[in-house]
Amino acid sequence: MDQRDYVSKRTCVSLVLSVAFFTLICGFLLGKFVSDRHHHIRMLNLEQSRNANALQLKNQLSVPALKFVENDHRTTHDEQNRKLWQEFIACMQHQTLPYNTERLDTFVNHFIDQQFREMSSCMRKLELYLNQLTPE
Repeated sequence: MDQRDYVSKRTCVSLVLSVAFFTLICGFLLGKFVSDRHHHIRMLNLEQSRNANALQLKNQLSVPALKFVENDHRTTHDEQNRKLWQEFIACMQHQTLPYNTERLDTFVNHFIDQQFREMSSCMRKLELYLNQLTPE
């Protein structure tokens, strides 16, 4: 019998281990791809919700400002602009973000969320100020 006519145990074991190694590598790469893709989609959804919230805040501030301008027909409103700017600066100076040791991506997410919450709070205060300017 010629040696090329049969398959040895060594050949079978080599083939099985090669397929197992290839399967392990493919599983790792597929898992990494799915995890990265999930993280990317989550960040896109978070960005879209922040953009929608920012647009909503902008619309909330625009309405009382337009009402004030309609009632007061001057071309400039220096005093109101200065007061509004001072209100905003005063509001933004009271921000605090506790420093803690955590992963950079987690810290950045917390920092952005904190900044957005502070900005939203300041915008609500500015909206109240603008509503005080407009006569009902």
